[in-house]
Amino acid sequence: MTIAQRNSDSVLIRADALAAGENVVTEGVQTLRNGAEVSPVNDPATADGQTGKETL
Repeated sequence: MTIAQRNSDSVLIRADALAAGENVVTEGVQTLRNGAEVSPVNDPATADGQTGKETL
């Protein structure tokens, strides 16, 4: 997987093995560790008041 283009409001990812619905971390990867809690951006779960946090 590679970042093809980064804009101020989006990131375009190029990947051969990425399935629809899979999460991709594009910010803060240098501090990401197994079991870390992340907050997805543009996740439908955040629209209805849920935290939207997931553990990787």
